[in-house]
Amino acid sequence: MLGIYSTKSKPHIPFVTTLIAHLKLEKYKKPYGNVAKYSEKAVGAIQEWLIEHRYPQKTWLPWKKKDKAFEVKYLRKR
Repeated sequence: MLGIYSTKSKPHIPFVTTLIAHLKLEKYKKPYGNVAKYSEKAVGAIQEWLIEHRYPQKTWLPWKKKDKAFEVKYLRKR
């Protein structure tokens, strides 16, 4: 589980799909309800990116010909 949410407490699928494209990973699997499913390789790469970037709450990623801003929050298992 990635636990990446928008500031409105919904799964942040646009951020994750943009990050997957930025990392040049395989495309995500379609979401089912409020749960999006990704390949193990994608989950591992995203987790590494989040650790390297210290779980940013605000970040910009290249999207098409300009950077796109994202605000995220994280739900972590206890």
